[in-house]
Amino acid sequence: MNHIRNFVVCLLLLLAFTAQAATIKGTVKDKANGTPIFGALVYSGTHGAYTDQDGNFRIENVNPGTYWFQIRLMGYSADSVKAEVARETELVLLGEVMLAESPGGISDPVVISDYYTNRPAQRLTDIDGTVINSGKKNDVIMIAQTDANVVLSNPRQLFARVPGINVWENDGTGTGISIGTRGLSPNRSWEFNLRQNGYDIASDPVGYPEAYFVPPMEGVESIEILRGASALQYGSQFGGMVNYRMKKAPDDKPIQAEVSLTGGSYGMMNTFASLGGTKGKISYYGYYNYRRADGWRENTAYFNNNGFASLTYRPTEKMMIGLEYTGMYYILQQPGGLTDSMFKANARESVRERNWFSIRWNMPAFNFRYEFNNHLMTEVKAVAIMSERNSVGYTGTPNTADNMGQRTVDRDYYTNFGAEWRNIWKYNLFGEERSALSFGARFYQGHTDRKQGKGTDGSDAEFIFANPDNMARDLDLNSQNVAFFAENLFRIGKKLKVSPGVRYEMIMTSAEGIPAVKKEERNYNFPLFGVAGEYQLPFGINLYGNWSQSYRPVTFSELWTTNAALIIDPNITASKGWSSDAGIRGSYHNALYYDISTFFMQIEGRIGDVTVTDDSGNSILMRTNAGNSKHTGVEAYVDIHPLQFFSCGNKFGDFGLFSSVSYTEAYYTEGSNIGKRVEYAPRWTVRSGLSYQYRRLSTTFTWTYNDGVYSDAKNTVSSTSGTSGWIPSYNVLDWSVTCKLPKNFAVKGSLNNIANNMYFTRRAGGYPGPGIIPCDGRTFAVTLSAKF
Repeated sequence: MNHIRNFVVCLLLLLAFTAQAATIKGTVKDKANGTPIFGALVYSGTHGAYTDQDGNFRIENVNPGTYWFQIRLMGYSADSVKAEVARETELVLLGEVMLAESPGGISDPVVISDYYTNRPAQRLTDIDGTVINSGKKNDVIMIAQTDANVVLSNPRQLFARVPGINVWENDGTGTGISIGTRGLSPNRSWEFNLRQNGYDIASDPVGYPEAYFVPPMEGVESIEILRGASALQYGSQFGGMVNYRMKKAPDDKPIQAEVSLTGGSYGMMNTFASLGGTKGKISYYGYYNYRRADGWRENTAYFNNNGFASLTYRPTEKMMIGLEYTGMYYILQQPGGLTDSMFKANARESVRERNWFSIRWNMPAFNFRYEFNNHLMTEVKAVAIMSERNSVGYTGTPNTADNMGQRTVDRDYYTNFGAEWRNIWKYNLFGEERSALSFGARFYQGHTDRKQGKGTDGSDAEFIFANPDNMARDLDLNSQNVAFFAENLFRIGKKLKVSPGVRYEMIMTSAEGIPAVKKEERNYNFPLFGVAGEYQLPFGINLYGNWSQSYRPVTFSELWTTNAALIIDPNITASKGWSSDAGIRGSYHNALYYDISTFFMQIEGRIGDVTVTDDSGNSILMRTNAGNSKHTGVEAYVDIHPLQFFSCGNKFGDFGLFSSVSYTEAYYTEGSNIGKRVEYAPRWTVRSGLSYQYRRLSTTFTWTYNDGVYSDAKNTVSSTSGTSGWIPSYNVLDWSVTCKLPKNFAVKGSLNNIANNMYFTRRAGGYPGPGIIPCDGRTFAVTLSAKF
């Protein structure tokens, strides 16, 4: 631990060399009557603040330079003001800035990535491009404002400020994120509609919605999470939507480069390099990321290559045309799962040394946007996925020894195409406020070529079939989705907003080949309805609520499995239901931010895993309709900065306390499992933290607590194989620190699982197990970055 202690001492010493930073002050008033404006956003890049009740704002820790500060507030036209910060300057007074009400009562469109916030967590605007978010339960994580370990995409740190997120920690590679919410399965985040820059990135959003690709967080600007009525605009799923909004080219520079180097535990090495800029009507941005390491457990190693490129052309002020490409290739050695007794004896043990997993991901995308006028805008996004998922190994339960014979090879080849057309039309209603209609259509065509057979008897990452003419599985899996949707934002007076919506889905899935032989096809046609609303009270208090229907078709993995430790109920059917939210949220100056809500979700025919006994008397998992389930609970997030209440943050820095708490009751209400708790539905999930920022130094301590859960619908307490049973509660303490050095250099460090607690979050029925998947013990990472 000496190297960690020395690193911390060095960071503290660097504080003495930080340059003098200035404070910028001013006042925002209504141009028509001269009254102070409360809640206006004043920002430039990563500097900014909100106006208080007297219209005053205070922006601290601004380095020497020239800045254009934007001032925005819903209902007013945006304005800007220039600020010159000279060296040795301690205070810059901008005076009074006058905002004029905009025609129709709505401000210029603001994309969330243009928003400044000095908080790591915030929420989306009412209208974001062509999407209506008013009344929706949503969270936005601003990556640059967090001290989280972004190199390894640590999900318990990334989502620390989002209440109710349940995390599966499959490995410490950062190549995949598995999250669930409100008692829904976290398995590769498949209960969410997953997107990057607004287009789908899952293997097949309809037939196989597992996420094998997640962009590296070093290339991500923000993560947007929508729940509740978000299903109306993003699909029929119960979980909602997660969108990774990528970094983009700077608007004011022809070229800007960013480089970071990271070293960490168990030989972890990470490099990230990006280049971007804007010249005339063309903007470009791209990055390359390489990471490799030996793992915390035995028989664990990986390397990951990841790249992204975007090119944007704006022929006119109203038109934007963009092309993007994402590529990834990684190989991971998987140590397999453990039984309960193995985990207690040695959580780092591995009884599998020949198991490997690999992903190749190719994803081009196209974006088009055109603003006809201030009232109408149209947008088209299209994406193609030409990728593959490969695994090889001995997949027996951990209480059976590897026979060292031929391994099982599983290979998926994805060839998919999807497109969405979205529009927003803003119009006057009752002659006062501007309402908005969002409408569009979606098309998605997916094809998966799924193969399983015997491979070699070697130990390397050889995804080769020994006999291609004798396959255990050789399936052509197809899906097609056509959907139409519309949602209208009604502004009733200046305080009330109501957004009813409708979506109509047409879904087809089919399969033919070995072992199905005869073509099997399923068709689903159904409407979904929903409504959301919010009411604005004084002092920035917002009341909101929503209700929407959801529908979950049977996926390919719930019809045909390649997992020897899992069987499928031939009578399995789709799930349907509804969910609702009601809450209060708001902020006070820059000192308090809160969002407290209650939720209710009803699922009919919930699909889950049940432990049954096979013909040999052994326990085995069966995927079936486990029964109807009811999910209720409370989600709360509070972020408080005590020094800001007394306006003394400039002298002593900014000290913050946050807590993200959720309580969930999820039970089966009908079926053979009536009265049983829903699997992977923790009652309590708590993530709390302390943060401190002074000039160029910021640090955060985060404590995570997750309540115990059952891994199957029958609430099995234990099993000899480790594939089903009780998962005990756990708590983890993490620490991270960032020091911004002069001339755009920075140093970041993180110490994860400080107490070196042994815990696990998942019992796998197949890959990456089967069995208990232990989580990493204590690890660290140190990053040096520079921006030019």
